[in-house]
Amino acid sequence: MRSTTQFFALATCGLTTITVSGASADDYLPSDPGPRQKSSESLWSDPSVGTGVGVGIDVGGGVTGFVGSRLRNTTSAVGGSWSFRAAFGTRVPLALELAYTGSATGISGQLGPSTATLMGRTIESAIRYTVMPRAAWSPYVFAGLGWQHFTIDDRSFELSDTGIRTADDLLVMPFGLGMAYRYHAIVTDLRGTLRAARGENLVLDNPELALATGQGSYAPMHSWETSLNVGYEF
Repeated sequence: MRSTTQFFALATCGLTTITVSGASADDYLPSDPGPRQKSSESLWSDPSVGTGVGVGIDVGGGVTGFVGSRLRNTTSAVGGSWSFRAAFGTRVPLALELAYTGSATGISGQLGPSTATLMGRTIESAIRYTVMPRAAWSPYVFAGLGWQHFTIDDRSFELSDTGIRTADDLLVMPFGLGMAYRYHAIVTDLRGTLRAARGENLVLDNPELALATGQGSYAPMHSWETSLNVGYEF
């Protein structure tokens, strides 16, 4: 009888110790955080903006010029540019950009003292990859495809007199890098762009030879641009 009583006493003490230990452990366990969000959902959706992915519009301006020596010698060292851009996906790694860019650059005839203004219009789209799309400072790279149209505002600018035509259409491939700074919904964007061009028929590469023989080629019209834009994100 005595041994039975001791057995029940020891069993009761053991159960009490286990219960207390379990309660103490529960006190230090972290609370249930609920269902975990998938990394893909957090990466491609941002609930802090109403659109979920971020949509931005911006306007701005900058300077532009040509890369090749023939165009550099024929036009001003730098011209002015202005742009309007819309971007879809500013809060996720990949964004689609649609942009219009205008430009104005002085141009001089190759066979005489004629001068005029070379006006450019560019419509292009690009894919932008942003390293840290939700950070205040967001570096990115981009590449795309577009159409560029150049005209000269002086109708007396004839090919036979200047070695330069009055209009041209180009296929362009813009690419470059930039940095966006976000303050609440206001975004400031600084970028550098190179535009590789195809289909140039504006400035004769060797005007004297081309006009004398009726044969010749046109100078490449690859260009660069540096711009600063300010916009709104929602």
